[in-house]
Amino acid sequence: MSPLTQKLSSGANTPEPFSGGPLSDFEDKPIRGKAAAALLPALRRFEFPGKFRLLKHVSKPRSGCTVSTFPGGVRLHLDMKQRVEREYFQGLADLFELSLVRRFLASGGDAVDIGGYIGLWAITEARAVSGSGGRVLVVEPHPIHCQRIRENIELNGCTNVVVVDAAASDEAGFAKLAVLHEEGSGWSTLSSKSELPPIAQLDVRTTTVDAEVARYRLEPSFVKIDVEGWELAVLRGMTQTLARRPVICCELGVETAVPVAKQLEPREYVALRVDRRRLVRRLAAGWSNVFFVPSERLSEIPRRLVHD
Repeated sequence: MSPLTQKLSSGANTPEPFSGGPLSDFEDKPIRGKAAAALLPALRRFEFPGKFRLLKHVSKPRSGCTVSTFPGGVRLHLDMKQRVEREYFQGLADLFELSLVRRFLASGGDAVDIGGYIGLWAITEARAVSGSGGRVLVVEPHPIHCQRIRENIELNGCTNVVVVDAAASDEAGFAKLAVLHEEGSGWSTLSSKSELPPIAQLDVRTTTVDAEVARYRLEPSFVKIDVEGWELAVLRGMTQTLARRPVICCELGVETAVPVAKQLEPREYVALRVDRRRLVRRLAAGWSNVFFVPSERLSEIPRRLVHD
């Protein structure tokens, strides 16, 4: 049993400070050393055809820690032992989606970030609304991620972010959070229908989006939901927030895409799935990011990005 598994299984919820050694254990790929070090920052900034194929040939570290910079000046502490953070390091970090987030928040309002992981989306949101006096509410149940979000918030000098240590659901109380995968432990959920077996469970507090929005007196114009199959419960707990007509972005899987779309359709939300660098009006069979846009806010998206 690894240290992380032992720690979570024992119920010890107090995270240790983020720390780690220099980058190491580099892959044996054709593009390595100084060439890779020069190329990777550009890959974190730009999207282009063939980027994924190029990345297959670029050596990246599999251990150690670093600070990397992303579009908009966002800086993050990254742990190369975590698969998701290795993808961030390579530039596979939802760059297209984040460009849309900045567009939706350009007119002001607050943001709500459900499932914050280490804070890439939250800090992007915080920077987008800082000029208009907006704030960001992050709801994250995993104690280690909560600490890392706070460290990255401090790294970026953001003073307009509130982190709530809880899981968003349809009622306040307590629940078991299943940690699904150790290498990339951002994969955690309250859902019992996950495709992956849990490696550990944590006792966490639950709350609703409506309760936290009211508590902090927010006016959300954008909501991000990344909860690995628990989206319907989150939506049931945000009916008052939905009345404010925020744009919503959800990461959805096979079992949740259609039910979530059906729940939002009567409220005149239009589903637009991210397909590389465009938005399509069709849901997919696999995992994908989907923007649900109030019909009256569709004009905020350039027409060239939307395809049938």
